[in-house]
Amino acid sequence: AGMMVAMTQHVGNGFFAVNDGIEVPLSYLAGGFVLAATGPGPFSLDAALGLEALHAPVVVGTALAAAVVGGLGVIALRRAGADARPG
Repeated sequence: AGMMVAMTQHVGNGFFAVNDGIEVPLSYLAGGFVLAATGPGPFSLDAALGLEALHAPVVVGTALAAAVVGGLGVIALRRAGADARPG
């Protein structure tokens, strides 16, 4: 959700990070989705604490959906706040 908001700040600057573009937030967003989809792996803190059950498809899907809805909500609130400001 945070990277979605960060991308909205940088999207007008193009792609590359040298121009303050979306390259870095996009790579962080992609990495987060990959970790959510593939799970933490056998050497993770989740495995050490026995939390593998949290990586069931329904839990991962619900968490990803909540993150997307939360990110879109923050973006909508920021745009509404920007529209309400005078000048």
